[in-house]
Amino acid sequence: MNDESQFAYKTNRSPEDALLTLIDMVSEHLDIDAKNHARALFIDFTSAFNTINLKILIQDYQQIDR
Repeated sequence: MNDESQFAYKTNRSPEDALLTLIDMVSEHLDIDAKNHARALFIDFTSAFNTINLKILIQDYQQIDR
């Protein structure tokens, strides 16, 4: 997959690149019409899987694998 909006796990890409791309996209959108608005939602999934019970996950996987 070669998605230009993908920044994670790519060489020569950084969080700064993602932020600058976002700012550029929002700026272009707002420049088109003074009535335009922009909203952003940022979700942090870094700890999303820390609450998973591994025993249950393994049991479910084993049942599916049969």
